Formats: sequence, structure tokens, C-alpha cells
Amino acid sequence: MTNLFKLLNPLMVTILSMSSCAPEQAPTERKIRAGTDMALEGAEAKGEAEAAEEDGDDDLLSLTPEELKDEYEQRKTQNDSEIQDLAIISAQNEALCKRLKELRESCSVANRIIPQGYKDLKCAFTDEGETKTGASTPPITVWLPTDVSGEFVLIANDSYKSNVFSAGPTVPIKFHTDGMAREDMAPQIQQITKLEIMRAQEKTSEIIADKEKVKDQKLPAKDGFQVIVQYKGTKLVEGRPIDYPDEKMKDFRYILGLSSIEKERNSGRCRVTLEELNSIKDQIRANLEGQNAQERKQTFARAQKRGADESEDAKGSLISQIRGIRKQIEDRMVILEDEKNRLARLSNELKPEILVGCHANEPIKDLQIIIQGSKLNRKLIESELREAMDSPKGGNPSELAIELGSAVNITRDLSKENILDASEGVRVVLEDVAVSNIQYLRISKKGVDYDNERGQMSGILGFGGKIYFDVYENWAISLTSIEIRANGFLIYSNPNLNLLFASARYKGGARLEWTEPNFRANEHWVALMQRTDCDQSL
Repeated sequence: MTNLFKLLNPLMVTILSMSSCAPEQAPTERKIRAGTDMALEGAEAKGEAEAAEEDGDDDLLSLTPEELKDEYEQRKTQNDSEIQDLAIISAQNEALCKRLKELRESCSVANRIIPQGYKDLKCAFTDEGETKTGASTPPITVWLPTDVSGEFVLIANDSYKSNVFSAGPTVPIKFHTDGMAREDMAPQIQQITKLEIMRAQEKTSEIIADKEKVKDQKLPAKDGFQVIVQYKGTKLVEGRPIDYPDEKMKDFRYILGLSSIEKERNSGRCRVTLEELNSIKDQIRANLEGQNAQERKQTFARAQKRGADESEDAKGSLISQIRGIRKQIEDRMVILEDEKNRLARLSNELKPEILVGCHANEPIKDLQIIIQGSKLNRKLIESELREAMDSPKGGNPSELAIELGSAVNITRDLSKENILDASEGVRVVLEDVAVSNIQYLRISKKGVDYDNERGQMSGILGFGGKIYFDVYENWAISLTSIEIRANGFLIYSNPNLNLLFASARYKGGARLEWTEPNFRANEHWVALMQRTDCDQSL
């Protein structure tokens, strides 16, 4: 969090008074103001010799005072905007953390069956039973009649299995993953679509081959078998099993009714509407944008005044300021993306209806991504530099990566496979990955490539000629739309993408990475999660 302290401005003091459910993470006013001082004075504190050694800064030395002013204004505007964006998104995250804490306290089924799912939310709850990351061990308990012998397990959504337990009044259990599922995708209790109880020693092959051999593993007759599952005193299951998976599983594996979970889920205390979420976010944005307009004007007033002076001393100071602002923008990039991803996760956590459909647990037999866009011709990004500009090390500039979750990561080299404007786009099969592993949408270009052209200016009477370099950027990529289908179902569509993937020097809003902040809240994903036709062949 130290970097975040340095990159936020004084408006975060107001944020802390508006909403904070994470006191040990909240920046103090002293740290925030120290960060503001750094934003204004950090570049000037450097010696010119040290600053001149920074990679890629020699381009500033060849600019005229007027060109430096333009560059300063552009970077200042970008930096100012990103400072405000980071402050607003961080404030929205803290407000959603507070709302999530309230939701978990009032609605038992809003908690996850495996606490690992909380780890990336970064809500520092400190209630009893929870760690500083918000992770907890849900006290789920099972009651079976004391006259029932043997050992049992519960299975949730076909993928999450409990530890082995015996009959008793309040036996605590914990769930773990089974098969292709992931702990960080563990459902909330209210997202359980199927819950089964089975004998712990069940072997399907033995049941089919010789039922007599395993007759001691039979469950009690369904009509006389009582099961109670609770979470913090809230009954999730109560009564007899309602069915069995199929004929061969009869008396060995039962399906439990979920009416109690559904009733709790549909109660008013468990509902967080999209209108409420948007209201929380919009109010914070409106408050901070309104009060910060004057602050931004005052923050750079002194620097602007110095920028108007065209003396050599002023030019050096302006260069130093530009370098400092560039460094802030670079340092903030990862933190800003993290906060955006955190906002998306919190929004999803507060709206669980986006992942309750039966299609969530199906394997991805066909994933299709259709992207419209183009590779742009190389563009002149710097001119008349004294030295050539080296391309950043690492990464293939022609590679485009499309991430839909930690288990769904697709990379294509556009120099070998043109996926842009292709009718089929990218098509892959991921049968060991469930639809529920589609968590977010992130697109990134994996590298940058510069091309230097050498030139020479003639001197007077042939003397004093100057060698210079014009720098061009290759493999800038423009994306205009994207459509994603899973198993034939449309899960995301954005016909107005308008993204430019290139280095920051390309200007024009260029970036190397983009994340869709509300992927699982889009209408197509929600529609799929509400379908109940999971018995159809794919």
C-alpha cells in the first residue's frame, strides 16, 4: 500500500471520512500530504545529472521551450486525471467494502463456502473469525440422526467436496475443491445450485458391479433420513433428501433440497440492486469531482508560472518536472489497474445473481472470441533525437493476450495469425475448465517495438552538421469491437470498444492493457446465468 499512499492526493482525506471499512489500510492524512508534496517537488529534488540518466528522457533535451510547455501540459493533464481516477476508484472500493461487510452480517448465504474466494477483495475486515484479508472459516455444520452410522461427505455444485464427517448434532465441515474447480471461484452459499450427500467410501464401480459387496455403505432410506445443514444458526437445508442423481445411485447418493437457501437469498436483506451499486459509485464520483476542480487548479499554479519563463534555468526546471510526472504515471499504472480489478470483483460479489445459473459448472467445449480491429501503420512518435531509442526489453510486440480468468488465458501472435476481422475469430476448446472460471476480460499487448531512422542536418558551409534520429513505433493495434461466446451462448458484446494498444509515447490514449470493469454484470452473462436448460447437448 506504500505506493498507493504516495500516488493519492489530499482529496483522499475526504474519502476516509465518507467511507472506510478498512482502518488498517486507510492512509493517514500525514502520508497523503507527504504524497502530494512528492507529486509537486519530487522531480525538482533530483539533481540534473541523475535525471539525465533516466531512460528515454533525452527526447526532452532537444525540444524548444514551447514544445516543452506543450509536453508538460499534456503530461500534467494525464497525471491529474489519473490521480483523480485512482482516488475515486479507491473511495468506491472502500464504500463497497463497507456495503459487503453489512451484507455478510445481515445475509448468511452471502458468505462463500471456501474463504479463499475473499483473498483478492482486499477488504480488511477484523471481525472475530476473519483475518485482515477478509477471509474466514465459515462455521457450516451438519446434523444427522445419531442412529446413523458410517462416514459421509457433502458435494456442492458437483465440484466442491466437504471433509468426511460422522453423525452428530453439530458437526463442523469445510469444503475443498474437487476436479476442475478452483478455490478462488468457490461459490457463495446462495450460489449453490446442487447439494448432495453421499457415503465417504462410495466407489461407483463397486456399486455397479456388486451391490451386495457395498451394502453396508447404503444411506438410510430417503423417506426416513433427516439432514440439517446450518451456517451461523441459519438453516440452509432441513428435512429429507428430495431425490437421487440417477437409478444406479439410489440409496447411495441423495440430492438435498435448497428451498431454505433460496428463501434466504430472496429476502430483502440479501438483495443489492444494480441501482444501489451505481448510486454508491456515482455519489462518490460527483462529490470528489466537484470539490477537486479548484484543488487541481491550485496544485499546478506554481509550476505553470515557472513554465511560462523561457530562460535556460526555466527550461531545465520544466524538463525535470516532466520527468517527475512521467515517473508518477508509470508508477501508478499497476496500482490503478489493481484498483479497477478490485472494483469489478467487489461489484460482482455484491450481485451474486450473476453466477447462480446451472451453465456455470459446464465445461467450456467451445469458446469463440471475435475481434474487429486493425494493425496501424508505423507512426512517428519522436523526431530529431540526438540518440536512437531502444525498444523496451521483453515481450513480443505483435502478441495480443486475451484473459478471461486465471484459468482462461489465450495469446495470439498477429504476425503469424491474423485474428482481427476474421469471421471465426479465436476458437478454442477448454474441456478441463468450467464456464464459471470465466471471471473477467483483460486484453493486453505483450511488447513494444521502436524503429529508428538516421538523418543528418547540414551545417554552415558544410561544417557543424548534426546527426539525428526519427523514431517510429511498430505494431500499434486498434480494436473497435469484441464478441465472446461460450458453448454457443453469447456472454459479452461490445460494438464500441475503441481501444488503441501501443506505448504511452504513441499518445492518443494509447495503452498496453485494458480490463472491462463490469464484465460479469453485462446483460449477456446475466442472461446465461438465469437459464435453466442445462440438459441440452452442446
